[in-house]
Amino acid sequence: MASITRRDFVRLAGAGSGALLAACSSDDSSTPAEPEVATDDTLGGKLMLYTSSTDQVINAVVPAFEQATGVAVTLTRGTPAELFSLLDAERNKPVADAIWGGSPLWYAGAQDLLHPYVSPNNSAVATQWRNSSGLYTPITLDCPALAVATPLGPGRGTKLRGYQSLLDAALAGRVAMPDPATSDIGYQHLYSMLEDLGGPEADEAWQYVAALVPQLVGKAPVADASAACELLLSGEADVALVDELTQHELNKLYELDDAETTSIYPQEGVTLVPSCAAVVAACDNLEQAQAWVDFLVSEEGQAALAEGAWVRTVRSESGSHANLPVEGDGVLVSSSDDDLAAYVDDRGAILATFAQVLAGTWTPAEPVTEPTEETEGDKDADAADGTAEASSTNGESVETSPSN
Repeated sequence: MASITRRDFVRLAGAGSGALLAACSSDDSSTPAEPEVATDDTLGGKLMLYTSSTDQVINAVVPAFEQATGVAVTLTRGTPAELFSLLDAERNKPVADAIWGGSPLWYAGAQDLLHPYVSPNNSAVATQWRNSSGLYTPITLDCPALAVATPLGPGRGTKLRGYQSLLDAALAGRVAMPDPATSDIGYQHLYSMLEDLGGPEADEAWQYVAALVPQLVGKAPVADASAACELLLSGEADVALVDELTQHELNKLYELDDAETTSIYPQEGVTLVPSCAAVVAACDNLEQAQAWVDFLVSEEGQAALAEGAWVRTVRSESGSHANLPVEGDGVLVSSSDDDLAAYVDDRGAILATFAQVLAGTWTPAEPVTEPTEETEGDKDADAADGTAEASSTNGESVETSPSN
């Protein structure tokens, strides 16, 4: 495995779901090239944009917005945590006009910092991903993935298919998971695991999480996706729980270093979560900020994102980057219309239980019942059932998820 520093990785790979921008300070500002001179029918003016998006995503859509509107965009880059903290510090004299990037978790907790706005393009968005809060608008969709070092080290023949595969004995201490308490993608993976096994209130789901902890590097989560990828790159981990955009950037980096990774989409299913945008309360350039949100969910803006970046869009006709697998082609999406609200509302309880699991103090809500002694008739019936089940599944193959 090639050795690479956090600084180099952030510089080369960007920040999947904002997670890899940890090395960027909140005053890391840049101004794209000046847009074409505005004509009489374009908006013009300027826009101060706070964003946690990657270079690839920014370059796919910001120049197109500038050209279409004549608005000059200035960027301040950082993680969602940094940027929302900055908004809070500037609440009495806002600097930003709009914020872009990060899951609904950040926006739902900062409603007083946001200006109410619903784009007229909202009705063209897929129903599940429309702006229902009146404050923040979903733009693209983050999809969890497992970044896997190939091969999995000397003597490791583990064939990963999903979350259950992470419990393989060969992966003990070799799984890097971002901390759900501090990382968007860490929480997204944890939520997907729980949903796959009955939901956050199911003992079975938390028993799986408890079994996963000894598999983690150092038996604990790491700070963020950047740290997880560093462990993968250094050879200290065989699997990193990240998102597909981060995995794509990782692949590009690995090509430079002549190393290999692959990407696995958990066969149990994953929960898609949107990356959002919003207008900042009391901003100086309200019209331009609203135009920015409009453009992001317009047919033109969504097409620019799908064509120029490794993302999934929220408008059905725009789709996703052509090389991304879709549902039914290696990706099982286990989300519903109610998932997004639960994803936000249940976070506190989920993180509290996760902390108990890490501390070793979690116990099942339902007591584990001891198996009762079987009668001879029960044993004969069980044997017959087992024979029937074996004959019905014999010869079936389990399809593995494709790699990026």
